[in-house]
Amino acid sequence: EIRHDNLDGIDRSVSGCYTHLLLRCRTLSAYAVTIPGDKLGQDVYQSLRSLSDLLTSRRAVEQRLCFQFVFRLPGCANGWEKYNLNRPSSLPDTCDPTDWRLSLANAGQKLCPGYPDSLIVPARVSDSQLAESAKHRIGGRLPVLAYLHPASRRFLLVGAGVANDNKRCPADLAVLAAALDISCRLAGGQRLFGCLVDTRSAKAAKAEGGIEPPQHYNQWRARYLDLPPVGDLLTSLCRLVGSLAAESLDAGLPRQFKKSESSSGGGSGAGSASSGAPHWMDALQRTLDAANQLAGLLDGPAAREFACVFLHGRTGRDYSLLLAALVQVMLCPLARQFDGFLAVIDRAFVQFSHPFHRRCARSALYSLQPQQQQSSQQQQQQQQ
Repeated sequence: EIRHDNLDGIDRSVSGCYTHLLLRCRTLSAYAVTIPGDKLGQDVYQSLRSLSDLLTSRRAVEQRLCFQFVFRLPGCANGWEKYNLNRPSSLPDTCDPTDWRLSLANAGQKLCPGYPDSLIVPARVSDSQLAESAKHRIGGRLPVLAYLHPASRRFLLVGAGVANDNKRCPADLAVLAAALDISCRLAGGQRLFGCLVDTRSAKAAKAEGGIEPPQHYNQWRARYLDLPPVGDLLTSLCRLVGSLAAESLDAGLPRQFKKSESSSGGGSGAGSASSGAPHWMDALQRTLDAANQLAGLLDGPAAREFACVFLHGRTGRDYSLLLAALVQVMLCPLARQFDGFLAVIDRAFVQFSHPFHRRCARSALYSLQPQQQQSSQQQQQQQQ
């Protein structure tokens, strides 16, 4: 079967009482057709030429509807400008203007280079308090609203750990207290505790710092997700992909990767696969379980225990942004549609500066020198 709009050229030749047609298609295929009779061959040739010429002018393109009807949806949005980061933001419909406001205190990245210009913060918090809170947090990543669940009216804040574990910052306490008051009012006036969720284990958080001192944040209760460091996760993925490539391609890995595997004790073949695969899959499972726990704190039996959730690691970039996006996909039906999913990626990853350049610049088969790899892993663990 050959469609008329697939015809690119037609060659005709006559041999005795037969007409030979060579149909050249846009798919680079060719078909030879032999038609008995000169008159019939000429008619077929002219008909095919007329059909193929329907694509040569605008008027002819409109006439194609005589042969085929293709329904085209009217354009209802400018896709190129829909997710422009420089567009003026507005307060989401789920946020009450009496509770939340859109602050431009970070215009030009004055407070935090990793935050967008406009931030959703409690309405009663001033810009000067936001500036003091940013100084108190690592990288200036002060607590800001990431998601408000319409059904339960619980919300999720994201940020970074405190820069000094023993220092008291009244402005930072005021930001969290204002958020806690909003959540308690939405809960019908019931006084509930807030939940401080750290992506690290309690031991790692105590060793690396960045946790809020309980004596200053006595209205909040701490929970730890015990997620593996990002450096260990990348190492497990590198070993897993390397071992699978070695098995499938029979020593198809680059020579420098094999040296890295032998120097790091990872080996090759099935042994490396058995050592890398469980760690990688376990990390994925633990990440999904952590997102499920957070979703339960916002909409579930645990939502009656806490008024709101403040999520952070040490720097509030990798796991914090990933979990915030997963929670929105789990709880919000619009986030599971195409446009909504793009909006989640825009808000949770792009605008809040997920470190794509450090996580996605190189593939899993790339390896550094042993000393560089060790120093890189230490830096990644400190940045988590």
